Amino acid sequence: SSLKGNNLLVETEGFKKGLFYSFKSNGIMLKKSNNILLSIENVVGRINPLSLFMMKLTLSFNGNIGGGKIIGEVDLLKRKNQVNISIDSANVDEIPFFAIIGLSGKGVLSGELRFRDRSGDLRFSIKDTRFEGRSFSGVTVPMGIFHNARGAMVINGDTVKVSSFSLEGEGIYARAKGDIRGGFMDLTMEIMRDSSFTGETHIFSMIESYKVSPGYYVIPIKSNISF
Repeated sequence: SSLKGNNLLVETEGFKKGLFYSFKSNGIMLKKSNNILLSIENVVGRINPLSLFMMKLTLSFNGNIGGGKIIGEVDLLKRKNQVNISIDSANVDEIPFFAIIGLSGKGVLSGELRFRDRSGDLRFSIKDTRFEGRSFSGVTVPMGIFHNARGAMVINGDTVKVSSFSLEGEGIYARAKGDIRGGFMDLTMEIMRDSSFTGETHIFSMIESYKVSPGYYVIPIKSNISF
C-alpha cells in the first residue's frame, strides 16, 4: 500500500512468513495502473527492522524472473516510496513492460530500475534480440533487423521520458528519443545503415517515405499505449 500514491501496486501469491522477519512467496507482481510490469517467482525476502534507526524500513528480496535473476530493495515507509530493482539475464518476452512500450519479441535482458517519490529511472541492455515488426499509427518499423538494444528512461509521475534508446544490427543502427506521456507514445527514431548491411533491403520500402538521405531515415513513432 506504500506504493499506491505512484499508481504502483504489489500483489503476492503463496505468501508465507518465516523467522526473523523473513518471508517466501511463490510469486510477486509489480503493477502500474493495473498493468503488470514485472512478475517474479520463487521470492525470498526479509524486512530489516534495524533500518528504522535510520528512519527507513527496508525490505530486501531476490527471486527469478523470465529465467534470470532479480534482486530488489523496497523502503516500506510511505513518505519514502523507494524501489530499487536489478535484473540479470532475463527473457524479454516474459517481462510485460517491454510489450507495453512496443518491444514485443525475444532477447536477454539485464538492467536496473530505481524509483522514488513518483520519479525514477530505468536502464537496460538486451542482447540476442529478435523483436517483432511493429506498426505505429500506420508506420511499420522493421525491428527484426536489430540484434542488440540499450536504453535509458526517466519516470516522472505518469510520464516516461526516453532519454536514449539504441538498436544495433549488422551494418545498421537506430536511436530513438521522446516521451510516453498520459498513455501516448511520442518518439522520433533515426535509422542509419551502411554498406556492410547484408540483410534484405526490401524491408526499407515500408519506410521509404521517411528517407532523408541514402541509408538514413527519420520516423515518427506515435501510438496510444496502456501504461
